[in-house]
Amino acid sequence: MQILKKLQTLLPLQHVVAIIVAGLLWFLPDMFGTRHAQSSYAFVVLGQYQWFALPALWAHIVQYLCWTVIVYWITLMCEHYRILPMRSALPVIILLAAGAANSRWQFFDASTVAFVGLLLTLSQLLSMYEQKRECIAQTFNCGLFIMCAVLFDFDYVWL
Repeated sequence: MQILKKLQTLLPLQHVVAIIVAGLLWFLPDMFGTRHAQSSYAFVVLGQYQWFALPALWAHIVQYLCWTVIVYWITLMCEHYRILPMRSALPVIILLAAGAANSRWQFFDASTVAFVGLLLTLSQLLSMYEQKRECIAQTFNCGLFIMCAVLFDFDYVWL
């Protein structure tokens, strides 16, 4: 129980340590010479049109940087909109560990861009609760961000 209390409020230096540990776990197969399943990863739009392809190592590095930004963005949203009752570092630790453990999330592709569209939508939806006036612009933005996410990953059409 004491460990959880210490993990709830991490100092900025401890956030850096969490990023470094997650980076070591993220790139552990590369450090030991494990080959990637594919030599390059295609960025596919609308499910069939290849926009560009990244070599596996670059897709791995870009996804780590994107995932780190996404994790901190989710943490800031949790703090700003008070999704969690107290300021906590647990979302950072849990999401960084989940990203490092799941090999499907470790290569940059169109689903990452679609997920960013979903986060933009959630941010707009949560900001509507702070405002007392009409929220027509935020409603339009939510629909726009979801439709942009659908361009990259068709599974978001069900949202």
